[in-house]
Amino acid sequence: MLLRENKTILIPGIKNETNTVNIINTRATQKCIKQARTDLKISQEELAKTMGKSQSAVANKIRLLSLPDEVQNALLKEQISERHARALLNIPEAPQQTEMLKKIINTKMSVRAVEEEIKRLYPKEEDNE
Repeated sequence: MLLRENKTILIPGIKNETNTVNIINTRATQKCIKQARTDLKISQEELAKTMGKSQSAVANKIRLLSLPDEVQNALLKEQISERHARALLNIPEAPQQTEMLKKIINTKMSVRAVEEEIKRLYPKEEDNE
């Protein structure tokens, strides 16, 4: 739960043995993080400190919201890992992200294999120089 200027945002989570909150990998959590930043007008870094997470972990949760629903659902169903999903962010268009998702699931691709395949299929401009 985050408090600021009489506003409260609940971020879904679970407590482990040490009583610290671990973010559940769900769209609800990602949306709550995004809402907290907007409603409470706080930086990712400030939000991360409040949650006991790194700024990059919070940024990555928010970035995953830009993926197509099919990819987000596969993540929720644990058909792919969060690292697989982050790799898909390097594909420029949603239809291609979904196609790569199907390939990941059907062939049980490792994250490294996915990253290499994406790098080969979608080289960045600086990679071509």
